[in-house]
Amino acid sequence: MREKRDGVTRVARTDYHEAMTDRFGLKYLQYREDWEAASAGQYVPPFPLQIDFEAIDYCNLKCIMCTRSTERGTRTQLALSDFKRVIDEGADHGLSAVEFGARAEPLLHPDLPDMVAYASAKGIMDIRTHTNSTALTGDLASRLIENGLTKISFSLDACYPETYRLIRGADLQKVERNIMAFLDILRAGGHSLPVTSVSLVEMPQNAPEVQDFIAKWEGLVDFVDIQGCIDQADLSKEAVITNADVEGFRCYQPWPRLTVAANGDINPCCSFRGRQIVLGNIREQSIADVWSSPTMATLRQSLVEKHPPQVCLTCFAYRAKVQPLVETLEGE
Repeated sequence: MREKRDGVTRVARTDYHEAMTDRFGLKYLQYREDWEAASAGQYVPPFPLQIDFEAIDYCNLKCIMCTRSTERGTRTQLALSDFKRVIDEGADHGLSAVEFGARAEPLLHPDLPDMVAYASAKGIMDIRTHTNSTALTGDLASRLIENGLTKISFSLDACYPETYRLIRGADLQKVERNIMAFLDILRAGGHSLPVTSVSLVEMPQNAPEVQDFIAKWEGLVDFVDIQGCIDQADLSKEAVITNADVEGFRCYQPWPRLTVAANGDINPCCSFRGRQIVLGNIREQSIADVWSSPTMATLRQSLVEKHPPQVCLTCFAYRAKVQPLVETLEGE
């Protein structure tokens, strides 16, 4: 099965939502119905449906297409106690999903398996992470699987070692061994979750091997995602975006979700640009207070009326350039 959505071409052999419905039943279906309505700007739930956590403000790779190649991060770690406090609040207010990553490499946080376990124990259904897999040991894999992770995405961006080293500066064979060990542990335990995926951000350096990448992985993982990319430097050379340039602007990120940064800041989305908009801090305010605050209401209204903050306009310009780069795959 192949589909294209939001600038991503996906090759799938598993229906994630079907697997989750088998596990959680009608409660999951209601959550997804609410998610679709909120993501379309038709509904503001009483509490975020999802919270993205930047568990650590750091990544150990310097991928050429990523902001982390120049902004290395502070290595600040989100305290487990702060994470638990947010999850406790969310569990009382119907929080359905958490995702670990949000601008960094979550597997570098030593408490990540405990965070997964705590969220699962508190009834959070949808528990996801993405990773570059360099730190994915067998012990860590077992703990993430057993502790309740429901989806894991392996970011690769290359089919061959030379291309991987060019883009990510690391050893593809080591990373692939880590992923295969994870898949072996998953199968040996007879687990239906977590669902697995690999991704490639298409750019000139790897475009010739997209089809080889799909062929290599589509029988091993549940999803293969091909995403668009543009050079960050290319965007920075453009003139300042204005409200007059935003025909087609659409962003409803602050309707279903929020992001918690490693330093406790609360942002409206998980993008690098979104971190510039600080709505509060979990050590000073509750998620519920921020979610229903006049500041949040004003931000949503500005997005609806297409008079958003400059940072949102810049993000829109970036996404508008990415969309055309995802070409129809051969055979679709």
